[in-house]
Amino acid sequence: MMNERDFTRLAKRHRHELHVYCRRVLGSPEQAEDAVQDTLMRAWRGRRGLRHARSARAWLYTIARNACFDRMHRNDPQPIAVRDEPSGEDLHALTVHRETLELTVMTAIDLLPPRQRDAVILCDLLDFRPGEAAGLLGVGVAAVNSALQRARAFLRDELDPDRREEWRAPGERERKVAERFVDLVAG
Repeated sequence: MMNERDFTRLAKRHRHELHVYCRRVLGSPEQAEDAVQDTLMRAWRGRRGLRHARSARAWLYTIARNACFDRMHRNDPQPIAVRDEPSGEDLHALTVHRETLELTVMTAIDLLPPRQRDAVILCDLLDFRPGEAAGLLGVGVAAVNSALQRARAFLRDELDPDRREEWRAPGERERKVAERFVDLVAG
């Protein structure tokens, strides 16, 4: 069984990428942080289930995926705390384009069916191999490859640069969420 020191090292090593994964799945930094905390608590309680250190990453992602889906199925939206708008028109103008692209990509990913969304997040955003993703999702490699192929085709169509005029400008709430996201990423 893993001792506290080893578990702390494991958690520290994977915490950031778990947060990125949870944020992509849940769409909210606050919800992602809660899901990561839940993931680490579940992992600590179930640490006897970890048989081999080399499978720790996949084991943590399985727990994180379940924590995210539990949150989504509870349909328990958390309020989003929003900072004041950045001062200065230059900063605002600089981030509008980036925000629109980020929201468009996040929205397009959110439109995918769950298995396709999971496959894209795991393989294309987090660099898992299809075999690793298959193990995490409890499906075969062929199912992951098929989901990736369909998801990528959908995203190519949705994010086609020739269709940019169809992308609507973000609303006030979306702008505030994007501004907060940019603030968090920028440090």
